[in-house]
Amino acid sequence: CAICWHALTHHLGAACKAVLSTDTRMVCLALATLQTLERRCGRLNSFLGKLKWPPLTQFYACREFHTLPLRSCKAELQNLPKQKLEYLVGFFDGDGCVDHGSLSGGCGLKVAQSYDAAEVLLIYRQAFGGGIYLDGQRARGLKKPGLVWSLRGIAAQRVAKILGELPSLKQPQLLLAASWSTSHEHRIASSNVMKSLKREKPEHKLVCTWPYLAGFFDAEGCIRVKPLAASIVLEVSQRDRAVLELIKDFLNHEIPNLSVGIYPTSNAFSLQVTNPKASKDILRRLLAADLTTKRKEANVALSVCPSSHVDVRCSLALLKGNQSKYRRLDAAGMLRAKAINRLQSLRSHRRGCGGKDVSKLELDIVELQLNHAVCCAETRIACMRQDIRALLGTGATVTTA
Repeated sequence: CAICWHALTHHLGAACKAVLSTDTRMVCLALATLQTLERRCGRLNSFLGKLKWPPLTQFYACREFHTLPLRSCKAELQNLPKQKLEYLVGFFDGDGCVDHGSLSGGCGLKVAQSYDAAEVLLIYRQAFGGGIYLDGQRARGLKKPGLVWSLRGIAAQRVAKILGELPSLKQPQLLLAASWSTSHEHRIASSNVMKSLKREKPEHKLVCTWPYLAGFFDAEGCIRVKPLAASIVLEVSQRDRAVLELIKDFLNHEIPNLSVGIYPTSNAFSLQVTNPKASKDILRRLLAADLTTKRKEANVALSVCPSSHVDVRCSLALLKGNQSKYRRLDAAGMLRAKAINRLQSLRSHRRGCGGKDVSKLELDIVELQLNHAVCCAETRIACMRQDIRALLGTGATVTTA
């Protein structure tokens, strides 16, 4: 991926010192070029963040366009299959919200999604009623317009009771919403309890099933294909490690001899499945359990093999959101990264065989890493310019704030 100036100089510091006497000019020129490109990236990123998307009037999902706002429809409620309800509970645990609103009104239920991943919102609307509305925050730059499925009042209480019948992370909040009082005094007390439930870590009474996990993974999961190997990585991130431990126990029970790791990140924990065979097995089971939002990604990832590695990575990039858009390696970047990895492996091998001189290899690795960083920065600049032109072409406006 594109490496920022400070990170690169820190990463290459020791190696650069080892080869400065050999080719000081080459290293300094490459570093200066990289620094210039990073400044350009910063200016483009700043401009991109000032671009406001045009107002969204419709969205496409389930093979048709829907005009916003999409008003309430008749709910299925009593006709929901258990598997579908478990999926919706899992997704609500990930991206749902119990909104206690103002003291003068009742509770509400909300589920938010990007406008281009709104199929699941239609499922909630069909199952429980409610409407789909534009998120109040106007999109800027890489932040896409958001949509919200919303339900309030007595209808929300009925749905909260149905969702609260199944064990889940938000079950205490749902049961409280289901019993929301019409009395002003009781609402004050209930509102305080709800705030406490949202702040504190819940007591986990979760009973994980494949439909529940499909919903939760649709909301919180990530499907990646490694840049250096035709291998699938499945990842779920949460601030509460206990949640991931429950999912890990379920997967270990369902798939014997499965290796699942939980690792700390900067502000959360990440559950990862890196074994290729296990990842494919889990994806197939999630698809069978009605995986929805990430269905296309899962099907694309399952087709990965050495011959399709690059194509699968490119296809997945088109299906993913924008959070890591400019950090993903393109096809050329993957080839450069593999070449660097081969030389690093050769260096380690030579060091392990009697400490052979690796100074020439050190220089080659530094040259490749510098060239890789420069090319990644150039690719990121080209992508930013393309995105800026595309947004301006759809009617985006430049804001000064």
